[in-house]
Amino acid sequence: MDPVFRVWTKVVDPSGLPCGGLSIAVVEWDPVRDDLLATGETDEAGCFAVSFTRREFNQDPFEAERHPEIYVVLSMVRDGCKVALYRSKPFRPVFSCGVAEIPPIVLPAPPAAMPVLEGCEAVPGLKAGVVRLDLDDALVRLAIDEVAPLVERITGIPGLGTGYRIVISDGFDDLLLTLGRAHGAEPDVVPSQLLGFVLGQELSSFYDPVDSVLTLNRLFLSCQSFEAMKVILGHELVHVAQFRLFPDLVERTREATSRLVRSLAEEGADLSGFRAHLESSGLLKLLSEIEGYAAYVQKDFLEKEYRGATYFSCFSPLGLAARGLTSIRVPLHAAAFRRGLDELGAGIHVCRARQKGDVPASFEC
Repeated sequence: MDPVFRVWTKVVDPSGLPCGGLSIAVVEWDPVRDDLLATGETDEAGCFAVSFTRREFNQDPFEAERHPEIYVVLSMVRDGCKVALYRSKPFRPVFSCGVAEIPPIVLPAPPAAMPVLEGCEAVPGLKAGVVRLDLDDALVRLAIDEVAPLVERITGIPGLGTGYRIVISDGFDDLLLTLGRAHGAEPDVVPSQLLGFVLGQELSSFYDPVDSVLTLNRLFLSCQSFEAMKVILGHELVHVAQFRLFPDLVERTREATSRLVRSLAEEGADLSGFRAHLESSGLLKLLSEIEGYAAYVQKDFLEKEYRGATYFSCFSPLGLAARGLTSIRVPLHAAAFRRGLDELGAGIHVCRARQKGDVPASFEC
């Protein structure tokens, strides 16, 4: 397994008061192209911590550094634009058992009074379409062992670290097509093709409660940060908890999915009414509750725990261009499909309304 490192620091103003809510970027310095390790915000105590693998600071060809040389950039939004206020000098943290403390950062003035640091990017080293993780079973297990207890505390469902099989897939779109055919879709019709084309690139993972299999999309996840992978896995563990809490959800979801697939197949190439199909099948309401709660846990708890969770595009500029060209033949269909998917997380607002104080809302379906 690729070694994992963890660094943490604290940001204070000249009087020693913590600078919470300040944007921070942790970057690995390179002679040619720097590597962004994480970006996020300091917490109320002015602290920020992030874990990353060795591959994350060896993003470019022929890089083989054993330890990172790091610098930190602090920034804030002014006039609608994020601007850099501070940049530390590069230094090599001294790691003990993979953990190192970056010396506390004492700003020369309160952030609001600091001038813009000209010539410095607020988020340096940002690159699209590069591999950041050597995804394997051991790395996934390490992440699950860390995030599962947190999800168990939030959902109240124990034992979320076990009881399912994990598959790292190199053919995620093929998997989704197979699932579609299992619900009655024909492989040569546009809805089935679109299911693989769109979801195979948009989704990071998929939990199948029927066979208790958690499948991970290698193309997507290998381009993410280690912290982001923890959040993504935590989201899927929420689904594991939901289906364990309500076993009948498996059959209800399967029946609604079959109704949707049959409805789409009857329409042939016309997916402009995708939302109507979702609603009439009953899947929109069901998934709004399921995905809404998972999104609620992710946004309001997991991403606050893992403030360095940075999500990256899995496509290089050339890959994005090729993807756009591929989409030309079904542009309206793809847009309609994505709009329907975006609505599945609407249930997050319902969950937030049910929360009482600091106690997380429970899942209801």
